[in-house]
Amino acid sequence: MGNTTSRITTALVAALALAGISDISVGNGVAHAAPSPLVFESASEGSTPFIGDITVSGIPQSATTFSFHIQPKPGTFSEPVTAVFTRQYLARNDYFTDSTTVTIPLFGLYDDYDNTVVIAVKSAKGRTTTLSHELTSSEWSSSCRDTLAGATKVVSPSTTVKLDYSFFMLKAWACGAHPIVMDIDGNIRWVGTAGGAQQGSTFFQNNFYVGNGSDLYKITPFGDYASVGNYSAGGYATFHHNIDPGRSGMLLEFDKSPDVESDVIEVDADGEILETWDVADIVRNAMIKGGDDPSGFVRRGDDWFHNNAATYWKQKNQLVLSGREDFVIGIGYDDDKIKWILGDPDKAWYTYPSLRAFALHFPEGTDPPIGQHAVSFTSAGNLMLFNNGFASFAHSPSGDSRSTSFPQQFSLNLRKQKAKEVWRFDHSPSVWSAICSSIYQHGTSYLVDYASEDGGIRLVGLDKHKRIGFELKINGAGFDWGWNAYPFDFAGMSFAKTP
Repeated sequence: MGNTTSRITTALVAALALAGISDISVGNGVAHAAPSPLVFESASEGSTPFIGDITVSGIPQSATTFSFHIQPKPGTFSEPVTAVFTRQYLARNDYFTDSTTVTIPLFGLYDDYDNTVVIAVKSAKGRTTTLSHELTSSEWSSSCRDTLAGATKVVSPSTTVKLDYSFFMLKAWACGAHPIVMDIDGNIRWVGTAGGAQQGSTFFQNNFYVGNGSDLYKITPFGDYASVGNYSAGGYATFHHNIDPGRSGMLLEFDKSPDVESDVIEVDADGEILETWDVADIVRNAMIKGGDDPSGFVRRGDDWFHNNAATYWKQKNQLVLSGREDFVIGIGYDDDKIKWILGDPDKAWYTYPSLRAFALHFPEGTDPPIGQHAVSFTSAGNLMLFNNGFASFAHSPSGDSRSTSFPQQFSLNLRKQKAKEVWRFDHSPSVWSAICSSIYQHGTSYLVDYASEDGGIRLVGLDKHKRIGFELKINGAGFDWGWNAYPFDFAGMSFAKTP
């Protein structure tokens, strides 16, 4: 109820400000208005058209919190981009020119548009003073801009199917900016400022993180960026694929000579290493212990595993990895022991008794994960993944291939070594997305990214009943424009600490 009340109050304050009522106290459903002491001083665009700032004077000494609200375009369904700052945060980060003049940083602006921005200043006693200003942004200068902004709305958002998110980040490295944030209406709302980087990126503790070479970069929503970690001293040479949620930090996927795509480390928000895993050693040791010769399967220097996703299974304290070439594997977070394997029994791994002993078994007729991506766990505790259906490149037998791809959820019973499909979404007509791609849950809703469909990227938003809330087709875009798409809360961020 508290969050709902807060959203209603924020919307009411913004609406009153847009109507010209600018000094407002809200209580018991009554809004009281008075002349505003706030004075607009200046506005400027940041390093991209999606970020900027507004400087305001007349700030009362009693002001404790500051916020902005970007009015959505008419006819759109995405929620407004908003953010709240404490006075201490703005002061520590030098946004105050003097005690009565402050610059409010903005993000989530529309490019090439007259953005209506409402600045609100709230006192300790609850009085909110507002100022509305129109900030005109330039057009994003990128060869990708027109293709992304011109995506076909196969299904437009509406009030009929409501999703629990309005924004998502495309993990792209083709456009010289990584990641790219879009809303469900198909508008670009933010782009990374640290360059194209490599595949891996995420949003963690109000900041974006991207990998490039041996460096992990943190990008604030306001466009500032810096390297927070360089891992070359540990032999970690090149980021690949994703940055995923770990037990307390972020899981980074690396090449570490001589290994190819089979090393994972967990780091905190400051880039400090918390845990490391060498998947080649873990699998090799299990095979030797089980009486097999691992040399034909774990081939260091070859892409025998092709780790493309990682996640933390809190319920079991396990690291869960997707190896496109082989299987999904559960590993003890602290003991580095294999706990279970889920995959296509027609692939090479199943011919080794030492690995087959860890296999989870399906009911007859189940489509096993083949070439899967984007492993995660749902709020109900189910393993979720995107089942590409494309056989192995690195092993023989290579397993099956299908002509359709779909997201899928499994309930895992480790005691009985069983896995049961409990959810899947079959697009109509069917879609074949052989590589990359993703599905993630946000609240009770889902975002599916068919990243390698012939002709472009297809993005589908689903509610808990699998009804389509929006569907975009980015025609002409390759998987490097959005190999993975992640829904997240781009609106409603609070800033109380130094970034």
